[in-house]
Amino acid sequence: MRIGIDVLFVLPGINEGITTYFRNLLKNLLEIDKHNEYILFVSKENKGRFIFDIDRIQEVQCPIQASRKLLRVFWEQVVLPFQIRKYNLDLFFSPGHVFSAFCPIPTVITIHDTYYASYPENVPKVELFIWHILNRLSTRKAAKIITVSESAKRDIVRTFKVKEEKVYVTYESSEERFHPDYSKEEIEAVKQKYGLGEKYLLSVAIMRSNKNIPRLLEAFNILKTQYGLEHQLVLVGTVSEPFKNLKQKDVIVTGYVQNEYLPLLYNGASLLVHPSFFEGFGLTVLEAMACGTPVAASNVTSLPEIIGEAGLLFDPFDVEDMADKIYRVLSDMELREELIKKGLERVKKFSWDKTAKQTLAVFEEIA
Repeated sequence: MRIGIDVLFVLPGINEGITTYFRNLLKNLLEIDKHNEYILFVSKENKGRFIFDIDRIQEVQCPIQASRKLLRVFWEQVVLPFQIRKYNLDLFFSPGHVFSAFCPIPTVITIHDTYYASYPENVPKVELFIWHILNRLSTRKAAKIITVSESAKRDIVRTFKVKEEKVYVTYESSEERFHPDYSKEEIEAVKQKYGLGEKYLLSVAIMRSNKNIPRLLEAFNILKTQYGLEHQLVLVGTVSEPFKNLKQKDVIVTGYVQNEYLPLLYNGASLLVHPSFFEGFGLTVLEAMACGTPVAASNVTSLPEIIGEAGLLFDPFDVEDMADKIYRVLSDMELREELIKKGLERVKKFSWDKTAKQTLAVFEEIA
């Protein structure tokens, strides 16, 4: 079987969550699948990013810049169907939410969440209109839809009015580089690189509205003024406009952090705080637990499903509750050690190998 994959959506440093998903899925697919061929349709920006030393995978570079969204949409919708015929493909897979409504062969799509539908006020009107149409067409045309949590599945069924049996859940996982065995010297070097003190809370997220950063800042202020907290708050992730000039005492905004530094920042943190009130999966909580870092997170959408009993959950709309749960993890050493232990066990339930096997089963069912 010749499987085509649309990778035009990948923009380095922008959509790292979906990129992480696809990179690990593809790597493990190639390890377990010894028969099928994979043809990746890539842009100028991401050419060569997903090539492995295996002769069953090849790239087709499309002469577009993926950062030019309208041009990318035109290419995916109008030109890509002709390329699919040209390369004699049997199945087409889009891991980035949408694909061509004119695709001439069976298709599988991964929808990670319903952010556009859930938070339309945060999306430019033209872009929202386009994505609304494309998502509707894609979900109706797809033979199967893959998503990353039961919570996201419920959102997809409700939002796009598709049958439950059409949507498959395949969980994500943390990568091998996230572990607790880094040396003190390596951790200290990264702290110095970003100007961090001995104690800090960590939040890793693209700074957009569903990540709930303003309430986290309020909770942090309560922790400083009412609890006498000595820690810094470190915000890691692509910075959106409202936070570019953020100035609050003991708050450090690093912006985007390169892959090799992120596990070290987890290892050095006293706690990961994930205050989001909307997540399709919430990969950062798994990454933190894999590093032996305790987690305090929201009690909504997919996060309770992923964390289980391995973290302390709070109401993301209640800053007092958020501050209280954070302080409990920092001050109760017995609770802290229990969460670290449970977190290290919890991450063992997730693996990219399992994700790849479940995804391949979906491909084969359609074929």
